[in-house]
Amino acid sequence: MFWWGLVLVVLATPFLLYGLLRWASSDEGIDREISKERFRAEQELRGLRRSGGGDLGASPPTDKV
Repeated sequence: MFWWGLVLVVLATPFLLYGLLRWASSDEGIDREISKERFRAEQELRGLRRSGGGDLGASPPTDKV
C-alpha cells in the first residue's frame, strides 16, 4: 500500500508543479520586459566587475607591508 501512495505522489508532482508555474506566470504583476531588462543590467554589471572596468565603488587594493 505504501508503494502505491509513493507512486501516486511521484506521478502527481510534475503536474502540480506545472499548474503552479502556469498560475504564477499568469499574474499581471509579472512583466516580461521588466524582468528581461533587469537581467540584462545584472549581466552587464557582472561583466564590468570581471573586466575591472567602470567605477563600482570598490577601492583599489593597496600593497602596504
